[in-house]
Amino acid sequence: MASTYSPALRLELMATGDQSGTWGDTTNTNLGTLLEQAVTGVLSVAQGDVANLTLTTVNGGSDQARNAVIEVTGALTATRNVVVQTAEKLYTIKNSTTGGFSIVAKTAAGTGVSIPPGATINVFSDGTNVVMGQNYWNGQIGGAVYLDAGATVGPVMDLFRDSTSPAASDILGQVIFNGRDSAGNKQEYASIEATITDATSTSEDSTLDMYTQVAGTRTKAISTGGGTTTYLYADAGAAVGPVIDLYRNSASPAASDIIGQVIFNGQDSGAAKQEYASIEAVVSDTTSGSEDGGLNFYATIDGTRRKLFSLNDTQALFGRPLPTLSNNVGDSTNDIDFASGAASDLSTTATGLIWVACAALTKQLDANWAVGTNQGMRYSGAAIANTTYHVWAAWTDAGVQDYYADPSAVQATVLGHLQAETGGSSYTHIRRIGSILRTGGAIKAFIQIGNYFVWKTPVEDVADATYSGSATVTLASLPAGLTILGDVGIKVSRTTGTINGVLRPTASAANGGAYSAGITVTGAASSDTKTNYGRQVCIIDTSRQATFEMSTTSNSPTYSIFSIGWWDDRGAT
Repeated sequence: MASTYSPALRLELMATGDQSGTWGDTTNTNLGTLLEQAVTGVLSVAQGDVANLTLTTVNGGSDQARNAVIEVTGALTATRNVVVQTAEKLYTIKNSTTGGFSIVAKTAAGTGVSIPPGATINVFSDGTNVVMGQNYWNGQIGGAVYLDAGATVGPVMDLFRDSTSPAASDILGQVIFNGRDSAGNKQEYASIEATITDATSTSEDSTLDMYTQVAGTRTKAISTGGGTTTYLYADAGAAVGPVIDLYRNSASPAASDIIGQVIFNGQDSGAAKQEYASIEAVVSDTTSGSEDGGLNFYATIDGTRRKLFSLNDTQALFGRPLPTLSNNVGDSTNDIDFASGAASDLSTTATGLIWVACAALTKQLDANWAVGTNQGMRYSGAAIANTTYHVWAAWTDAGVQDYYADPSAVQATVLGHLQAETGGSSYTHIRRIGSILRTGGAIKAFIQIGNYFVWKTPVEDVADATYSGSATVTLASLPAGLTILGDVGIKVSRTTGTINGVLRPTASAANGGAYSAGITVTGAASSDTKTNYGRQVCIIDTSRQATFEMSTTSNSPTYSIFSIGWWDDRGAT
């Protein structure tokens, strides 16, 4: 009686009484060759870039389809099929082809499983089709370990949707986190999902979305694509959200700990990764109940990372005014007190730390500049004199801040003077915050209210001058070197008739006799002198001058002009 063969592994099944004296050879072949091939056999076969590579099957002898592991090699120009046996069989198939195409493991008449290039997949023939060997794990899954010590990326989880007609809105894959709800139902609690937005070759785009469960509804929380990441929060109420929480969970927190950064990187001209800007959070006090922290803002300038400004418990700069000035009580002749505030460098060429907190200090005009409170503040290149001194907040890129007094109102000139001082070379920023006047060997007493400076005692700069025509007057008691808005007092006198007087900016022309905005005096029809006083605001030029005009020169009218105070933009542009 003839032998038959098993349907799946094609082992020879001898009939009763057959192969007397040789049955051992057949058994050895079945057990030692064919079964071993089915359990441990590894086949490497070239696909040949043909539509269908059919693995050989042989009854009772070695063949290709019986092997446990099939490695498919060769160069492909399209997706190709590898046809395995239809009978039930477990396979591990590796796509080692080149060209970037998948192979499809299938039966002759059934469907199959697509295997991406470089992938190894467990599949099996179920007697009709080839199907995936495993797509679900029950229980804990161990991590993926990659032991290569080199620069090769790994481990890699590759989700490959091997579609022949990819299109926008195709969901390429998901990682879904399921659990049970209180009713024992399987429930998705979170997921990650990749979607095609443009499948055009060489200009492909996609999004990666992350979902969470909110009040029983799958809700998109984060969407990233096209260089933009969006954080979504669907609550219509007043609750805060969305929230990005950077938590440095240190067991030993300490002052100066940098607890997080947001870094903006790009490439430089040499294709190297380069930080261009960053925001950094820093701890300044970890004491429970009185914690302090702040934010530092950085930019890369001339190849160096530089701090632009800080926001913290001592340097909350936004909304803080410029430092204000006042005469020192202990030495009002020479010293100025500065209240704390904040200053910014408004020059068009400013780089580095352009905004800084300003300290409350006392500085001395009668001494050359030196850093620190109760130290000199005057420009050392000229002896102290009765003149205008412009006062500047000054600071380094490291945040060391001080004050400086200089006769010049030109920023570049003053910065050069300061950098030439002993200890001043690192100062890179200045901002004019006011001006003072030294007269009679002492700083003139003043009061500052915001940008308005007023003398404690007004000064008569022009005294009872006889008017003989339009006159340029000098208000010597106001600051020189600046264009300011002067607060000026005017006295007009005449014996008879009505006369008007007005102060105008030097750049303006005579106003054709219209003096309604000025000071008017009406004298009686006698020789008695009539006098009137008034107050006027007028633009005063850098030479401390303005133009005074009266409506007539007859009857020898006289006028006096008093300096009361001024409004100063204090370096604003």
